[in-house]
Amino acid sequence: VPPREESPAPAEQPAPAPAASESTLPPVSPPHVPTARPYQDTQAEELDVPDFLK
Repeated sequence: VPPREESPAPAEQPAPAPAASESTLPPVSPPHVPTARPYQDTQAEELDVPDFLK
């Protein structure tokens, strides 16, 4: 039973990896490259997020 639990765990790791790649692909295409980088920093603070949306 324990070995089966380890199977799902590794499956979750690859899942988040692709998600990050997708978020970086879109910003690279448009001229918002500089804004894409700060976006990550604002996400952590959550305080700049509302301001950026406005």
